[in-house]
Amino acid sequence: MSILDRKKIELAFTQMLEELTRDEINSSCTLSLFEIDPKAMFDILGFLENHIQKRSLLLDLGCGYGFLARFFADTLEFADAHGVDIDQVRLEKAKKRLHVTKADLENNTLPYPNETLDLVISFGVLDHLKFFDNVFAETYRALRPEGLFLISLTNLGSWDSRICSLLGYQPRHVEISAKYLTGVPRTYLVSVPVGHIHTCTVSAIKELATLYDFQPIYLRGLRNTHPSRLVRLIDTIMANVPSLATRYMLVLKKK
Repeated sequence: MSILDRKKIELAFTQMLEELTRDEINSSCTLSLFEIDPKAMFDILGFLENHIQKRSLLLDLGCGYGFLARFFADTLEFADAHGVDIDQVRLEKAKKRLHVTKADLENNTLPYPNETLDLVISFGVLDHLKFFDNVFAETYRALRPEGLFLISLTNLGSWDSRICSLLGYQPRHVEISAKYLTGVPRTYLVSVPVGHIHTCTVSAIKELATLYDFQPIYLRGLRNTHPSRLVRLIDTIMANVPSLATRYMLVLKKK
């Protein structure tokens, strides 16, 4: 992307942050990751800019309050932006930014005809599902040929999850209770579950994608937020190896 484009994106991102409520900001881990690592945001936007074939319709799976879908759609100059979510409270706010539909991504059919979507994005929603099959099957059905599917997800094979498993702790991103956070080391500085019931390694998600006839075309590790300078340093280094990163972004193309 050009310098002028980057400045424009920085301004749009700053304006978005200023307009969001605290609840909206706290609802999105991806937003906080883009704040601490703007290069990750520019990298993915630059990749999408160069690889999207058409820009008629963007769909956000698990759109929440809708601000990231609106930001991506505006930045990439999409004609229209839609979102689906299961949380009616969030959808009430999201509908001010997008065309929204309430849907259970694990079980419902997406409300779009075959081959009508150009870009589907999913920032962290897969962590909240037991199985990914319906998401992959429905996304593939509704995407146009050569359409793109952007996923951001926690990594079961991350460096910290591997250490936790080795020492007998529960990996942070796989919770076993909706009421209590159990088994994780205190270094995570959290005390309540956030609904992460399922995640996977990078190799697993890529293999599943190919089984649903997607082609992985982009993979990038993401840094994470942590108050410890040492943990942040390790995490920054490990983010250079996506299979060890705490989170990652993956872009798939419909064959």
